[in-house]
Parts: sequence; C-alpha cells; structure tokens
Amino acid sequence: PNASENVSEVYCSRFLYTLFKLTPNMNTRFISFFICLLFNINVNAYDFIRDGIFYNIISQEDATCEVASEYDYEYVESTYSGYVIIPETVYDNISKTEYTVVGIGKGACYYSQLEGISLPSTIIRIEESAFQFCKGIASFVIPENVEYIGDCAFSDSDLAESHFIPNRCKYLGRSAFAYTNITELTIEPEFYTPSIKRVIKAGAFSYCKYLSYVNFNQLQDDFEGNPFYGC
Repeated sequence: PNASENVSEVYCSRFLYTLFKLTPNMNTRFISFFICLLFNINVNAYDFIRDGIFYNIISQEDATCEVASEYDYEYVESTYSGYVIIPETVYDNISKTEYTVVGIGKGACYYSQLEGISLPSTIIRIEESAFQFCKGIASFVIPENVEYIGDCAFSDSDLAESHFIPNRCKYLGRSAFAYTNITELTIEPEFYTPSIKRVIKAGAFSYCKYLSYVNFNQLQDDFEGNPFYGC
C-alpha cells in the first residue's frame, strides 16, 4: 500500500476479498456489518500510553522504551499536538515497571501538529522520520547523549536558527535535516576515539537554503557523498 492509504482499509479489503471468495452467498447485510466494523479498526503501534504519550518497550530486561506513534503503519500522520514534554522515565501500570525513555521511534511525530517538544538527556536515538514534516517546530535542542539520528529525522520540518550536533552522535542519516530552515550548524568533535569516525550520510543537510555557517572537524567525520548538496 502507498503512504496515503489507511492501514485498516488495506486489511479490510484483503479480508473482504477472502470473505466473498469463500462465502459467495453470504447475506449482504451481514457482510455490510463487517465492512463498517473493519473500517473503524485502529491498529495500535504502542505498548502502553501515559499522559497522552505513546510508548514502545525496547527491552524488558533493561527497562527501556521509546516514544511511539499511535498507529502501526508507516507515514501515518501523528496525533501529537501542542507542546509536549518527554520525561526521562515513565511508569507502565500494566507491567508494573518504570522504563527509561531512550529513543524517539520511527515516524513517532511524523507530520504532527507539535508546536514544541522537550526531550530528556536519556534519549540516545532519534529514528527515521521521527519529526519529518513537523511544521510547528522551529526551535529544537538535540539532547547531548544522542548517538544516532536516522534518515529524514527532521527533513521538511520548520527547524530554524542555530543547531548543535552533540559530540556523542556517531551517525547522521540521509536527508536527516534536509529542506529545513536552519541558519547555523555546529557539529561538535567526535567524543569517541579518532579511529571511529562519525558517519554523515549524503544529503544530511541538503537544500537548507538559509544555512550560512557550518563548524565541524572534517578529519573526524566520514562523509558519504555531499551532505550539503543544494545549500
């Protein structure tokens, strides 16, 4: 299915195809009931919810989790809005466990109506498309312990002003900040040993038309292609 399709519609169409094939003489009214029921199914992508924020459990053993989207389908518009504060830890009433929040999951805030978000220092991963197309976020502080920023993590968002890539960050994905409005960028020197270079993928900052200043240590950064294409 393409990105514009609703996941429940996809599952519904497959189910109905099988239903009609196996039971061609089924009462039409009964089938209509199933159609209405299935089109209202939401496929959850989270393990638990707390204070309006959805979470996926990453590890029961380590008691870690990540912020998730409400729906288990790629590139479905996120339901988050307004200003959101992500806590360092969150308690799940079902498992009776307190989890440390260590990541922002894939597409968690994709195309959301967020006006701002505060992330704790416990965050170490910002996954693919986590904040893609977030038009309400102009200012954003990347936590100092972030090690991984996935493909298109902030692309096509309204990020502006100055931004710092922390020295613990070892990976910047393709188009991670592409088509944003950032004006200044500082990529802090790699925290790890010089033999382990930070990977910056092609187009990581491509088409940032207002980007006028970049500060980085090229000797410690492994560029795969041109990360500043179109700037």
